[in-house]
Amino acid sequence: MEPIAYHLTIRLQGDRVLAPSAGARRVAATCVVGAGRPARMLVFRIADTHLHAVLACTRREAGTFTRSLVTRWHRHLGPATSFEPARLRPILDQRHLYSATRYVLRQEEHHGIDVDPLHDGSNLPDLLGARVLFSDSARLVREHLPRFDPTEYLPELAPVEVELGLLSDAAAGAFALAELVGNTPVVVAARHAAARAARDLRAEDVAEVLGLHPRSIRRLLSRPCPAEHLRAVILQMQWRAAIARARTDASGGATRVR
Repeated sequence: MEPIAYHLTIRLQGDRVLAPSAGARRVAATCVVGAGRPARMLVFRIADTHLHAVLACTRREAGTFTRSLVTRWHRHLGPATSFEPARLRPILDQRHLYSATRYVLRQEEHHGIDVDPLHDGSNLPDLLGARVLFSDSARLVREHLPRFDPTEYLPELAPVEVELGLLSDAAAGAFALAELVGNTPVVVAARHAAARAARDLRAEDVAEVLGLHPRSIRRLLSRPCPAEHLRAVILQMQWRAAIARARTDASGGATRVR
């Protein structure tokens, strides 16, 4: 029987932490997605010391994915050591495909860690519309896993007021940026979506947190913003608020997610 997909696991020599910060995980996500698109990647998740991915492809394509991923990772993240050979397990039926997908997205729960509650190091935000890096993965998952519901991995969200202290990072997270710095097209798009999300606030205040002049904020607000960009930033804000609420409830005091 030919496999319907492959479950790939890869780690660095010495079991080193792959991406120790939110910014590094976002850069890593761009590496994984760049390599994963041709391999019809369904889901991926970076745990602390290893990466899991489910690929609806052939074994040869999975090998190409691994080589591309390693090349991109070394170019953009510069790890101090090399990767171990990837472990590749065939997925032979639909039940196994569902269980592998759930296992990948529940990596932190499985290993008893809590370093990436916003899933910067997975494509869950893309599946939910909270990131615009790999939006085509939602279509792939619907095609291959029609009964899969990504919202079960998300805290309960509620409408929230825009909090200026979280706006910049929410926009960076929505566009898989380590930080909101520079004037590349993706940074401009992220700032545009952030400005639209905060359009009811003073332009001077929004400009300060986004690193722009108030005139630039007004200029951005005069242009139409893609609905999926605005939605991603708003969902990132709501996600942060939901995690903060959960941590406040657990600790009995005030806390903040960054």
